[in-house]
Amino acid sequence: MNIGITSPDLLISSGGAQNHTINVIGILNNYYNIIYLPDPKLYKEFRKDNDNIIKRSKNLEKSGIKITKYFYDILNNNYDYNEIINIYSKEKIDFIFAFEFIENSVFSKNLH
Repeated sequence: MNIGITSPDLLISSGGAQNHTINVIGILNNYYNIIYLPDPKLYKEFRKDNDNIIKRSKNLEKSGIKITKYFYDILNNNYDYNEIINIYSKEKIDFIFAFEFIENSVFSKNLH
């Protein structure tokens, strides 16, 4: 089963929530194919520090976190929010889990 995980931001921020998310994804990777979907609202922020974001994304991938295969294309183009959602919908994902620390939710692949 392919599960997409969104939030919290693992590319700009660091701290307890991010470390917890990385640990949980590592455990879930033993049972499922987990794909990290960076928050589409943050791509403008990512592009401001493109080189550092690429370095951090490569480090996440080395640690076993799979980032959507479309991440680098989206990062290098000026897609808007809806275009990013449409691109993410091409990923073969059964469920998307919004990894929020206030409220957790699981919803179907339909991102629209």
